Amino acid sequence: MPEKGQRPAQKLLRRTEAATLSRHTWPIVGFGLLTLLLFGAVLFRWDTRVLGNQTTDLYAQFIAWRDFGSRQLRAGNLALWNPHIYAGAPYFGGFQAALLYPLNVLFLIMPVAPAVNWTIALHVWLLGVLTYGWLIVRRLHPGACFVGGALAVLEMGVFAARALDTFDSTTVGAFGRPDRARESSRGVPHPQSPQYQQRHGRRRLGSLGRRSGSGPAVCRVHDMDAGR
Repeated sequence: MPEKGQRPAQKLLRRTEAATLSRHTWPIVGFGLLTLLLFGAVLFRWDTRVLGNQTTDLYAQFIAWRDFGSRQLRAGNLALWNPHIYAGAPYFGGFQAALLYPLNVLFLIMPVAPAVNWTIALHVWLLGVLTYGWLIVRRLHPGACFVGGALAVLEMGVFAARALDTFDSTTVGAFGRPDRARESSRGVPHPQSPQYQQRHGRRRLGSLGRRSGSGPAVCRVHDMDAGR
C-alpha cells in the first residue's frame, strides 16, 4: 500500500521536473539563436579571420599560446614548459595557458582561428544562460529573466562582434612560428616584463656598485631598446 500511495506522488514530481525543464529549454535555445545572429558571419567561415583587433591581448599573446598548447597536446605532450620565451618559461603552470579549460577542447578539433571565434561565441551564450539562471534563483518573473539574459548576450555580443571587428590571425608575430617569439615582445607573457626586468636590473646593479665602490663600471646594463 505505501508503494501504491507513492506512485502518484512520483509521477507528479516527474511531470513537474519535465515541465520545469521544458520551461527553461526555450530561453536557452533563444540565447543560442541570438548568439548565432551576432556571430554567424564568422562562425561558419573556415578561414583565418578572428574576432578582435591588433590592440588586444588576443592578438599580442593568446593566439600564439593557444596555437602552441594545442599543437603540443595533439602531439601527445602536455606542455609544462615553453622554450620560446627568452630562456624558457613555465607554460602549464601559468594559469593563462588554460590547457585544461573545458571550452579549449575546441582547439584540439579545429584550426586556431575558428576555435577562437567559437569559444568567444560560446562564452557570450553562457553569459546569457548564467544570467538567466541567476535571475531565476532570485525568483524574478520568467519574462524578466529572459530579458535579462538576452540583454547580457546582446550587450557583450555587440561589443565583441562590432566594436572589436576582426583581424587576420596569420599576422600574429608568433602564430605558427614559435621561433619568432624570441624576436618579438608578442612572445612574452606580458610585453612590459622586459622593461620591468631592465629597470630592476639597473637599480640592483646600481646598489651593488655603490656598495663595492666601483661606481659606473659595475652599473653598466645593456639597453634592450638600443638600436631599435
